[in-house]
Amino acid sequence: MSETASIWITNGMHVFADVEVLAATHPGMSGQPPGAYSGFVDPACFVGSAAIAAERPDDQLFDEAEWCLTFPDGMDGYLSHPERVGPSTPVTVQGFIEGKWVNRFLPGMDRYVPPSAGNNVLAEGAGIATTIGAIDAGEAIGQVEISYPLAGGRGTRTQIMPLPELKGRNVLGLVRDVLRFSRDHGERIDGIDLGAVGDRATVLNEPSRFLDAARDLSIPVPPPAEAFPRIAKHAIEGILAEGIGCPPEEPMRIVTRGKGEKEVGEGVLVWHAPSTT
Repeated sequence: MSETASIWITNGMHVFADVEVLAATHPGMSGQPPGAYSGFVDPACFVGSAAIAAERPDDQLFDEAEWCLTFPDGMDGYLSHPERVGPSTPVTVQGFIEGKWVNRFLPGMDRYVPPSAGNNVLAEGAGIATTIGAIDAGEAIGQVEISYPLAGGRGTRTQIMPLPELKGRNVLGLVRDVLRFSRDHGERIDGIDLGAVGDRATVLNEPSRFLDAARDLSIPVPPPAEAFPRIAKHAIEGILAEGIGCPPEEPMRIVTRGKGEKEVGEGVLVWHAPSTT
């Protein structure tokens, strides 16, 4: 079993009932107005590798290709003084598997933690040295790739998140607010996950899925915010029916690449189906 780290998990879509809502905002999706960042602390994210067990017979594990931010000089000084963080603050970013038991979003689309906790892996390696300002400006270079074989020999599924996708996402505001939350609530964190951004980062970000779901339900596009749970539920039911999650016992591999495609991080996640005895 690998070591673990306590990491803030960022949600940048719908605000669920079981997350902490921050003041920092991010650009909206699909014509929506800016939304509030939210999330929770997963105190036991795996580092490098992990083997986990499903709890439910209907569990299907998916991945989100994301980035995790840490400070090369340690978290302590920033946890006690979030105002010290600015555009020129040096940071290190590393690839992150944000696991998702996608079936656990159903039936009500009102809980984020059950699908998202206990199934996350931080890649192991040097990562990418940059600054918060460079990330916000889209000047930091790198890419996270996560892949796994599909069941039945149907090929390989790959999720990708280039680091420039975080351009204009208000990473500075997110980081400051997470540090304030940690300080005010006594929640120790070792890193800050920056969320899944871009069409290729996760199956849940593929625009056609939500647009098709909205049309199926005769909801206008762009849809009103209050329609999100209905649309997401319909889209997730379709995703689960496709059977494109990572099969049990198969490796979900993550590779982080920096400038010149240099490999600066790697990891693997495997899950086991629950026992039927």
